Amino acid sequence: VDLSDDNLGNLVDHAVKSMVTSKVRDLSAKLKLCRTKLGREIALNKDLKSTISTLQQEVGDLRREAELHSRKEEALKAEINQLMDENGMALQNLCSEEAAVQNLREDVKELEKKLYAKDEEIAVLAKAKTREEELVDDGHGPATELRDMLEVIDKSVPDSSTTSLD
Repeated sequence: VDLSDDNLGNLVDHAVKSMVTSKVRDLSAKLKLCRTKLGREIALNKDLKSTISTLQQEVGDLRREAELHSRKEEALKAEINQLMDENGMALQNLCSEEAAVQNLREDVKELEKKLYAKDEEIAVLAKAKTREEELVDDGHGPATELRDMLEVIDKSVPDSSTTSLD
């Protein structure tokens, strides 16, 4: 081995160049790896930003939708309350109408009783009329015979004011 200054310098230069080249290759590989990782991180960051933006839009949409549903719910509650009030009034009207119907039923029962009484009265009067017609003096029936007997009695008993059928 020649250790002369030139050789030694060349060896040192060669060793340094070799080490530097090796280090540059290592650093270049690491830099390439870092760039790849950085590219992935940047892409991931862009994806995250895009996802965050999309989620923010969705949250905004959901808030607007929730607000709309809330307004609809309030409107439905108001409508339900109105319908309940109307049902309450209808129920009150129905109850008062039911009471009126019950009163009318009682009135009808009273009228039916009166009608039945009138029917009985008419029947009694009809029977009386029939009897009266049967007793009409046709000159041959029992009424004529009774009248004739009463006349005979009146004539035979002085001062008797009659028991006639007239």
